[in-house]
Amino acid sequence: MKIRTFDPAGTKGQSRAFLAAGVLFAAAATAFVFPHGARAAGSVPTIGVTFDKMDDTFRIGEKKYLDIYAQQMGIKLIYDDAQQSAATQSSQVRTLIAQQVAGIVEIPWDTHAVAADVSAAKLAKIPLAVMDQEPATTADLFYYVGGSPCGDGRMAGEFMVTEAAKGKHLNILELLGSLNSANGLERSGCFEKAVATSSNITIVAKSPTNWRTNEAFKATQNALQQHPNINAVYTPWTGGLPAIYASLKAVHRLFPVGNPDHVVTVSINGDQIGCQYVGGNMDDLDIATPLPAMAKSALVAISNSINKHESPNPSVVELPGLPYTPANFAQMKSKVWGCGG
Repeated sequence: MKIRTFDPAGTKGQSRAFLAAGVLFAAAATAFVFPHGARAAGSVPTIGVTFDKMDDTFRIGEKKYLDIYAQQMGIKLIYDDAQQSAATQSSQVRTLIAQQVAGIVEIPWDTHAVAADVSAAKLAKIPLAVMDQEPATTADLFYYVGGSPCGDGRMAGEFMVTEAAKGKHLNILELLGSLNSANGLERSGCFEKAVATSSNITIVAKSPTNWRTNEAFKATQNALQQHPNINAVYTPWTGGLPAIYASLKAVHRLFPVGNPDHVVTVSINGDQIGCQYVGGNMDDLDIATPLPAMAKSALVAISNSINKHESPNPSVVELPGLPYTPANFAQMKSKVWGCGG
């Protein structure tokens, strides 16, 4: 089943597929079938991995599962950290190409600049799988796999609608991620579309954070001062949760789920931070990105190109998030990557 996700620019022009772990790739005779005849039979393929940054729990988790599946598949990984620089990342990709690696996995810092990396790898006949941060254009892409930012944002909004249906009007502070990436735009855009269906919800403040906890702290503090009636907060990544709870505590408004004065919070990620606050009965809902399946899918796409000369079909895959709450935490934690799943 293919599902069209929210596209604020209306330009992506591609369907996405919601697939479970163990994505199946069909053979397809396309321009993305790359020859790898130079590699000696039985040798261990080397795949270069370039991260946009490696300083948060999500990236640490992605590396963990890439390492796990690479070991299972007999693949050697070498890592680069672009340290939040598109120029550095492009240089890393070109170095990997010069080293004649068998494939490349890239989590791009700049979703526009990655197009040049995709073109360079295609010209060198090296399969480059983009992971987690969807490129602004997918026209020449060998493969992309990530979460479902629109689906997750919609799920978060629908949860707020359900809460509002209980009778209390929700005055929401919406924290925004990055406004120049699909993850940021779609998690926010589809959240807003979902809550707009309820007459019992008002978004009273919206604040950009660029995925930075310190920015989330400033935004939440300011919003609570300007709008003391805020009784719900949406953060599109769990990195915002410590800032939200610290801000609420400072104004004596931090109460657990179930308390009549509790401020509803909803987040996305499924990392250790989300598990801590859901398990601690503070976060009403976290939506876990299927990070293990994402890492495996990227490596499988490259491995099939190397060993079977197969191209991934579909070439753009979005994996739906897994919701978990304090009520079902004991049953769900084994399925959430950040809770030890």
